[in-house]
Amino acid sequence: MKKRTLRVMTVSVLMIGLFLATGSPVLAAPVQGDVAVMLADYLGLDSSSPENAITALTGVGIVPTGGWNAGDDARDAFIGALYSAVNDAVEEGTIVIPPGLETSAALVAAVLVETGMVSTTVVDAVVAAGGTRDDASAGASFGAAAGATANRNRNRGRHGQPPGHPPHHHPPGGHGGHGAASPSR
Repeated sequence: MKKRTLRVMTVSVLMIGLFLATGSPVLAAPVQGDVAVMLADYLGLDSSSPENAITALTGVGIVPTGGWNAGDDARDAFIGALYSAVNDAVEEGTIVIPPGLETSAALVAAVLVETGMVSTTVVDAVVAAGGTRDDASAGASFGAAAGATANRNRNRGRHGQPPGHPPHHHPPGGHGGHGAASPSR
């Protein structure tokens, strides 16, 4: 019993130290392929696989600096590059931001939070890349709510999908895609 208590205390101290050193909880980042699938889904593009999503996003001009690497973690530098690429695509008119999100900052934050990234990390990275804190925060909230709904639906096996398979969904009111650009930022 004494050894177990000592072991639990040691692990707890190490986790607290790691949290204090990094300023954030220790969570694995989603991979870029997961982000591509989610972003393509939000935009009404082919989201059937990471490869198809990356091809579809590339086709509308969404290519983060350094390109897509489906197996790489989606970290801060990637978030900033993705925000810039999405914002450029909106300004060029190759995509339309789905209703309910309104800006590039909100769209990128919603996608990243729904794929499992920590909201504060996402918001800070989007703001560092030029988005507004209010828009990024609104998107992060949207993504958290969408993720919670998707998880409930997966657990219940809704949408004709087997449990564990995410339902194909879009933000309220539309599918995005090609057309006139929405205001960015």
